[in-house]
Amino acid sequence: INPMNMQMRMPRILFITLCLLALLSWGCKDGNEPALYTVTVSGDGNGTVSSDVRIAEAGTTVKLTATANDGFVFKRWGVSSGEALIEDPAANPVTFTRPAGPVAIVGEFEEPAPVYPVSITTDGNGNAVADPERVHEGETVTITATPGEGYRFREWAVESGDIALTDLTLNPATFAMAPGNVSIKATFEPDIPDDILKVIPDPVFREFCRRFDTDGDGKLSTEEAAVVDFMDLFFPMGEKIGSLEGIEYFTGLTFLD
Repeated sequence: INPMNMQMRMPRILFITLCLLALLSWGCKDGNEPALYTVTVSGDGNGTVSSDVRIAEAGTTVKLTATANDGFVFKRWGVSSGEALIEDPAANPVTFTRPAGPVAIVGEFEEPAPVYPVSITTDGNGNAVADPERVHEGETVTITATPGEGYRFREWAVESGDIALTDLTLNPATFAMAPGNVSIKATFEPDIPDDILKVIPDPVFREFCRRFDTDGDGKLSTEEAAVVDFMDLFFPMGEKIGSLEGIEYFTGLTFLD
């Protein structure tokens, strides 16, 4: 035996011996050590997904995160294999408890639902707004009208769009958004009081108009004023009317002397 050859082979023999000892040691480990399982995540091609844990024992909390590509939004998580339970598949990010056995999860993406505008106009006698102004199909829209001074809300008029308002006189009103653009107009009318005498500022003209209170209840209603077609404003006692404000409520008036 050549001593030189023996010296060259010793490191190799020592390395092989150590490897065998390591394998024997691994095979003799306690069988109660926890098993490790893989967590595989993938996307559907319209985004990227990641997991903070790739290999873990059962009971480990795993966090999944999805990032959509341009033009897409995250939709849901789907378990393609394994017994993982994701309580809210639409949540992102989301966590779940690692079961025993391998798990494969797919992140699904979709194109965002179209958004439609809601246009609100008025007849010029008040203001109106929609909330929100840009809506997905099926979402609830609230429309609110605010009358200008001297006016009150009358009703809504749907000028375009396939929506249903159950009560056109309701303010505020709500409706479910339909696909497509929607245009609604708010209309107003003069805010006529229940007693016209209260809105006649001139005391002489107010006392003159009391004669038209035909039912004697002390009030001048719009119905009583509407049948008046003639007014003789001559006062023999020399009284003078300073203002005819309120005469616009006498809608049937045809002659004024």
